[in-house]
Amino acid sequence: LGPAARVALVCQACEAVEFAHRRGVLHRDLKPGNVLVHGGAGVPRVTVIDFGLAKIATADGTDPHDTDALTTTSPIGDGVASGRAASLADATRAGQVLGTPAYMSPEAASLEPWRIDARSDVFSLAAIAVRLLTSGSPHAARVGESDSAQLARVRTGVIESFVTRLRAAGVPRPRDLDAVLRHGLAKDPAERY
Repeated sequence: LGPAARVALVCQACEAVEFAHRRGVLHRDLKPGNVLVHGGAGVPRVTVIDFGLAKIATADGTDPHDTDALTTTSPIGDGVASGRAASLADATRAGQVLGTPAYMSPEAASLEPWRIDARSDVFSLAAIAVRLLTSGSPHAARVGESDSAQLARVRTGVIESFVTRLRAAGVPRPRDLDAVLRHGLAKDPAERY
């Protein structure tokens, strides 16, 4: 697939994740392996899979560590466990890092899971776009790098410019796409779109 078709696939993945976000679901482990491309007749379609690390976001902004404030019903419906016991079982505890470091936002790599929100998924979608367009992720593990060293690097939020890699991949208007990717990969979640 050419660069324009790859960007179109990422856009489909963004739409799928937005659908989940509007229903209060954070994926928390978006990566190329969780974005399936299928379909015949030359019309590829995207399906986002593996919501195994997903979390139901609290609509009222309560701290997920406050076990008295955990939601007691599921906004999703019959397919998701509901009730106080399920909420306690699904709560992410401080000190846990969940996800795939190569596609993880700096706040997801932190040991403060309450900082993770929909903008972390936006970061991961931008990282997937980088991978699809340049064959490398923003936080790819370096040769001989330990998992803890990779996570420490991810926490810094330092992202290189992708203009050179996009140009080498034949992406039209690489500077424009670089700007979009850099916003999606911003260290500060408030700067992401």
